[in-house]
Amino acid sequence: MKFLISLCVTLLVWSWSALPATAHAATKNAKPVRLTVHMPFRAGRQSIQNSSGWTLTIRLMSRNELGIANSDPLTDAPVGTFPKIGQTGWIVFDDPDGCLKLFPPFSPASNDDCITATTDETFLMFTPDLDQPGIDDAVGDADRRAALTEAGGGGMAAFLGPNGSLALLGPDTGGDVVDGYGRGADDDLPGLVVLSATGPGLVLDENFDRGPVLEQYNLAGFLNQVAYELNDASRHTAVFGSLLVPYGLIAPFVQADTCVGAFDPAEEDCDGDPIWRIDGGPVEPVQNPLQVGYENLFNSRRYELRFFVVNGIAPSMLSDMNGDGRITQKDASLMGYEIISNEVRIELDQFHGPSCFRPVAGQFLLSDLDGNGSIHVSLVCPGGPGGLTKPPR
Repeated sequence: MKFLISLCVTLLVWSWSALPATAHAATKNAKPVRLTVHMPFRAGRQSIQNSSGWTLTIRLMSRNELGIANSDPLTDAPVGTFPKIGQTGWIVFDDPDGCLKLFPPFSPASNDDCITATTDETFLMFTPDLDQPGIDDAVGDADRRAALTEAGGGGMAAFLGPNGSLALLGPDTGGDVVDGYGRGADDDLPGLVVLSATGPGLVLDENFDRGPVLEQYNLAGFLNQVAYELNDASRHTAVFGSLLVPYGLIAPFVQADTCVGAFDPAEEDCDGDPIWRIDGGPVEPVQNPLQVGYENLFNSRRYELRFFVVNGIAPSMLSDMNGDGRITQKDASLMGYEIISNEVRIELDQFHGPSCFRPVAGQFLLSDLDGNGSIHVSLVCPGGPGGLTKPPR
């Protein structure tokens, strides 16, 4: 028996030493946060989700944290317990100078040696909270809450519509209500980055054009809930961010002109086929009536989402810094952010189903693309009885 135990130990030591140097480095230099995304996937098959009403849950599991700091947002003083709902916590992974000095509302200890210290910690900041568009919110990072309002730059996408009017597209973000909900880094989980290269996730100017460099919004501000497990079954602390996906969050924006060519008064229509631009791209013909064309476009897309975490506060917009045509954690690193998690990329299909123009309208910017002075819209929403429909496979 002693011989067998000794042999097993020897084999374990030998197998570890036989690993390439990169394997040792990967183990030693593992990111302090392990990110996973929970949504229904089937092995060997693509996930198909509806146009809204499904959920995304991001789990951030800590690795070898030093501990959890807590501060009461009402008194702005450490309370010496773990965060309760509405209280901000910081999972601290590294503190090089030994002087704990985190972002507000944390109050550092009144230690003479630490008064002038800078924030050099590696940490994940979180506030257990619920957010809904248009509902006042008073907890989390105050600067982020302000930045998620329309005035702060986190509102709906704004474009110049017909006759210089303002057109707002995408999901409702609550306007100027300080609700902790909108486009940008989240107030309750400010280190999280969620990226989509479609519709509301793209940075387009007021004329529906992309800039010279690809830019995307951080969509983490659409989280509805942040919660955490103090000590899960694997004896790790885990933070969860989840969102109930609203209509249009992961869907293309379209700039459309349904009156192309000469206007025919008798037909109350134009003699040309409708044209559109998708997500700031080139002008293209629409092969079907506008709403049917959008349904086909929506259903045919393969949607991609990326997730990762940075130390501290994540950016609300990210740029394609290395010029490879996509935005990943590499670009965030080139922007000067410290990446503290792995990056997760998921792909999914979405099903739109029959629609009238009313629900689709939130993704459309009506414009005179051919310069004939008209954007006449003729759309019909037929009625019909209710019934049963099997989910798409």
